[in-house]
Amino acid sequence: MAHTVKIDLRIQVDGGLERRFVRTVSVDELGAPFAEIEKANDGGTYSAPNAVQDLDSISVLFLKTDQQVTARLDGQSDAGIVLNAGGFLLVCDGTIDASASTNLTSSNNSGSTANYVLLAAGS
Repeated sequence: MAHTVKIDLRIQVDGGLERRFVRTVSVDELGAPFAEIEKANDGGTYSAPNAVQDLDSISVLFLKTDQQVTARLDGQSDAGIVLNAGGFLLVCDGTIDASASTNLTSSNNSGSTANYVLLAAGS
């Protein structure tokens, strides 16, 4: 069954200049439709839930966290992308397809349990 994910993003600079970006993406599977996940402060690598690992390729990804965490995409093994508390990462109509278990990993060294909101969709 095909699904559609619509992203409607508005960016405003200094209360004035504003841009709006809208994109609708068709995907085969919803790996994690707004899953809420807790990740302990242990510094270890955390692989995404099985529903996300079942996706061979991720084309839409939204990851939000309430603590500083490091996200790694597409088999990345270096420094990764550091998201500060309250930050989010958005990939829209991309291709993340290294292998199911390494398409999305993260680590938490924040000193507190991190609470994630995750949406992953693809094929």
